[in-house]
Amino acid sequence: ALPRLGRDVFPASADIPQVPSPPLPPLDLRALCLAFQEVMARAALFERHTIRPEPLSVRERMVQVLDRLEKEAFTEFTSLFSLEEGRAGVVVTFLALLELARAALIEIVQNAPLSPIHVRPLESHP
Repeated sequence: ALPRLGRDVFPASADIPQVPSPPLPPLDLRALCLAFQEVMARAALFERHTIRPEPLSVRERMVQVLDRLEKEAFTEFTSLFSLEEGRAGVVVTFLALLELARAALIEIVQNAPLSPIHVRPLESHP
């Protein structure tokens, strides 16, 4: 006799699990870009004319930003940049901030349009 569905054989019913994505930070992307341009303009004032390789790591900068946010929990976005490092340092810091926001380790907030942008660490969830 052939196997019967429901008695000898059962249909597979595996569903793809729904994985919630982390919520996006409540921030206007245009304001973030404008703040980044402002920091880049200030960094241009500290440009050196001597060329020497400076090893800059996004991962190291992520650790530095998290360490600073442990000391100062609510920090202004522009104060996280070291202008003495020039454009490369500013870009590495900006990338580190974006990576930390993507990993949901920090939150980038702006209370109102044209108000200062602040960065704060997110609570670690078990």
